[in-house]
Amino acid sequence: MKSLRTGLAMFVVASLMVLGLVACGGPAPTPTPLPPTPTPVPPSPTPVPPTPTSAAATSPGGGTAATEAEKELVAEALKNAEALESYHFTLDLQQTDFITQPAQLEGDFMAPNVVYIKGTMGSESVEQIAIGNEVWEKQGGQWVKREVDPDAGTAEPFGFNAEEIISGGSPLAEIAGLTEGVSQFTTEGNETINGVDTQRFRFVLDPESLAGGTGVDVSTMGDLGGGTMNIDPQEKQLHRLGIDLDFGPLMDLMMRGFAEAFSGTPTPGGPAPTPFPAMEIKFDMTISRHNDPSIDIPLTDEMRQSLGDQESPAGETPTP
Repeated sequence: MKSLRTGLAMFVVASLMVLGLVACGGPAPTPTPLPPTPTPVPPSPTPVPPTPTSAAATSPGGGTAATEAEKELVAEALKNAEALESYHFTLDLQQTDFITQPAQLEGDFMAPNVVYIKGTMGSESVEQIAIGNEVWEKQGGQWVKREVDPDAGTAEPFGFNAEEIISGGSPLAEIAGLTEGVSQFTTEGNETINGVDTQRFRFVLDPESLAGGTGVDVSTMGDLGGGTMNIDPQEKQLHRLGIDLDFGPLMDLMMRGFAEAFSGTPTPGGPAPTPFPAMEIKFDMTISRHNDPSIDIPLTDEMRQSLGDQESPAGETPTP
């Protein structure tokens, strides 16, 4: 799913690129006069140290800090999600000021690159099958092929339309990159998803972790958001993914970085830059029937011919 790759893994990649760009900067910043030396003030009383907490720190959401073993479980489950040969999924993309076309979709994936969806996008009903970047749409009971130009762009920001959601391969491709820039993992107990007892994790994207060693000051960056994951600890498989991200603070940092790179450091007391508006992406995705060989996508003869003409990464012709 290009949308997931853009909204999740690419969110992190973009963050790192932006932070690197801001760190490199452009022309030397315009020097600003030093403020006058402040008048010394008497030292304040020695602060009382906080009361120590237990080793299992409590998270803001009420969970407990994930152990190293639990973090490894998350990483392994996301890698397993990338490697799935087939699965069933549902997707509920919520409407925000940024996402103007909400979606409620259900579908199946079959390796190497076949995806089927059915549901609604905005006020429109959709039923589509994609083989790579080739998309067929159900129109009047008939499957009609639609040519998709990967460079044409879309009206919906960041490619959240039906074609982008299903084209290109597995919706969970590159999902493991989501953990880049995550320093806070908490566990919130068990939850039953699709009849499976799963462990629920919450994560927060951390600006400091994204900045890494770039030297960029992210102390004023707003909340980037995060999400939740439900993982079967026995099979080490992802069963649910909830996302609530905001691109706004990242874009705000990028704009400020460009301004400083090309215009110099802002003069103290000058007008404050206008904050970038929120760019929220919220969705809930469930995954079931992991590697179920009985998953059947209703391919027509033309689709099968197209699938046969495409080679899998291993060089073998797939035969669903």
